[in-house]
Amino acid sequence: MTRLRDFQNAFIYALEHGDDTSLTPHFREEDVVIKNRFSIYRNNVIYSLTEALKAAYPVVAQLVGDEFFSATARVWLKDNMPQQASLVEFGDAFPEFLDGFEPAQAIPYLSAVARLERARLQANNAADATPLDPVVISQISPEDLPAVIFRLHPSLRMETIGWPAHLIWDAHHKTSAGGYDTERTAEALATLNLKPQQTHLVIIRPHLRITMGVVDEGTMVLLRQFSQGEKLQTAAEVAHEATTNTGAPFNLSVALQDLWAKQVFTGFHKDRSSSP
Repeated sequence: MTRLRDFQNAFIYALEHGDDTSLTPHFREEDVVIKNRFSIYRNNVIYSLTEALKAAYPVVAQLVGDEFFSATARVWLKDNMPQQASLVEFGDAFPEFLDGFEPAQAIPYLSAVARLERARLQANNAADATPLDPVVISQISPEDLPAVIFRLHPSLRMETIGWPAHLIWDAHHKTSAGGYDTERTAEALATLNLKPQQTHLVIIRPHLRITMGVVDEGTMVLLRQFSQGEKLQTAAEVAHEATTNTGAPFNLSVALQDLWAKQVFTGFHKDRSSSP
């Protein structure tokens, strides 16, 4: 009697590789109907996963078109079939795949847009939290402020990418009201005069709506320091050092005002090691 585990492994292999020869030992020669049904089943699985990937990256899909996206998805799925029942994180590695996928290089900003869409999806699925009231922050004494460690909103995502992907995303959505229009979107993108440009993006869902904005290099360095649990003084020093020779010196006051406006903080505490 065929062991269940052997059959399951053969089934998974055939599903992932599209080669049903691994199933041959588990069927009788006359079981042609079963093999045909498996082919139908596999096609349905691939189609469903392609649609799930398209739902995660709708702008990418519409930039390249359904036919190209479906073909790309099939190549990607060969090594990236879901490893868990939930599809919440399905497709997380897709932007990196696009970086090295030769046919996608015709649209050099494609993986940048994919990174933005992944960040938006992650922000959407993150836990809820109430943003910190700036009034509370204003009550911190000047003596204590350098030792403050801020808690960041769980939906916050930080992306530094080589293209202004947010402008591409905006152009797509502004021309897609009532249905996607390839020609109108192409015209909108043409007006942007797109060029490679390092862009620091902050994506967050402080309430029920995802927002995204651009920050300067120093503010992004500051945020990343906060995400590592650094206190304000240390984070500010690193941000200042990182921007010393960039022509855009870091301004802590401006950076904090920008981050408060973006509602990235949910709480804070004082670094105990800084206590006298």
